[in-house]
Amino acid sequence: MEEKYAKVVVLIITNKDKDLFYMQQKDENYPIAKWRLYYTFFGGKIEENELPLESLKREMYEELQKEIARMLLGKARKVFNYDYDNGKAKRKYYVYESVLSDLDLKKIENAPIKEGKLGKIIQKKKLKDYKIVKSIKKILEKYLMENTL
Repeated sequence: MEEKYAKVVVLIITNKDKDLFYMQQKDENYPIAKWRLYYTFFGGKIEENELPLESLKREMYEELQKEIARMLLGKARKVFNYDYDNGKAKRKYYVYESVLSDLDLKKIENAPIKEGKLGKIIQKKKLKDYKIVKSIKKILEKYLMENTL
């Protein structure tokens, strides 16, 4: 039986004030042309028979340097699930967060990434100025609504 939703895990990397976000820019060779050079969270598709947390660990080690992946995973916690359906694509997102100090965010921004064009810190007030994958925008909106002081 075919699954109704593709399963995806993402990690929101932010600071305690939730006003800085470390995001991945997709590269020029990303398979879905319309999302090339758009920003997204680190993460990816959950493989068959894989649990979301297992997938998160695998994806972090595939996309980031080992020391950074280890640091992020040590601080990762599940925040919510999100069902996305735009009429064409249906996805169930398992959303985790890793809250870092501003100093640690700056450190990881300067480290090379293994997938995508680059990793970049984006200020909350400037998110609207960036091209962000539509489903990720929705997740970010929900996250910010639920985490506003």
